[in-house]
Amino acid sequence: MPGDLRHGREAVQYGAYPLKDEMASETDTRVTNRAAEFFFYLEEVVCLPLGMIMYVIPETTTAFWPYAIKPLASRMFGSMFLALAIAAILALRDRRGISNSAVLVTTWPILLMVAIAGTIAPGLQPSLGSWLLSAFLLAMAVTGFLLFVRRTGKATGPLDQIPRGLRRAFLGHAVIVTFFGLNMFFLPSLAFSFWPWRVSSTVMRGLGGLFLGTAAGTAWACTQKYRESVMALLLPYFAFVGLVLLDVAASWGVIIAESPGVQVTFFWILVYAYVAAYTAYFSVRQRSRPVSVREGGKG
Repeated sequence: MPGDLRHGREAVQYGAYPLKDEMASETDTRVTNRAAEFFFYLEEVVCLPLGMIMYVIPETTTAFWPYAIKPLASRMFGSMFLALAIAAILALRDRRGISNSAVLVTTWPILLMVAIAGTIAPGLQPSLGSWLLSAFLLAMAVTGFLLFVRRTGKATGPLDQIPRGLRRAFLGHAVIVTFFGLNMFFLPSLAFSFWPWRVSSTVMRGLGGLFLGTAAGTAWACTQKYRESVMALLLPYFAFVGLVLLDVAASWGVIIAESPGVQVTFFWILVYAYVAAYTAYFSVRQRSRPVSVREGGKG
């Protein structure tokens, strides 16, 4: 056997050169990361203006939303789109790709459930714009799911263990939105008694879809090991509840007139304040701590 050929085979055998499977895996990873990057760009470009329109000029929402919607609910969905746009921006800024999974697992369930709620509503006569929006949300949801399954971006470098307090906060958040989301999506008539303003069954189901989509992200976050894997969820959650609370303050007269009771109104204010408090606390705490691996996840 010629010496060069023999040495070449030995080099491949003992890792001097990358094997064919490793090269294919690296190529596949690059393609997946490029696809995820394009997904986040598209999410930002669409969700940011859509959220601004629905929040700032909610009267125009009926032109492209699949069903009739009041300004209060329009601003709530607008808050959702703005929060998703913020999440996409954070993912694009994360060059290590650690936050990709967190943003994807938050995005695709929300878009999927909201789109389903819009397509199964009875007696709908949607416009071309609403059909296009529903189709886009479904396509984004499916794409986000496929990218999430491929697990783009891995936790590398110096990392912090996720604090137990943050894990428990995510767990409490997940339990609340799962319980109420299931009622709102599958039994909207029952949910009227604990929602702070009057909405139709269709809108209630859409809000339930938003809650269930959020539940997927928070439940996933409970299972993570590293703080950096979930930090991209905190600012979007804070932005969402902050915008909703501003909407509530601006529409306080409507809520007082339509709420089933004071206890219902203040319960939801406490829930949103809880989410705002824990996301703000752990966001600020992260900036005040050096990045290093800490065993035990204390915090």
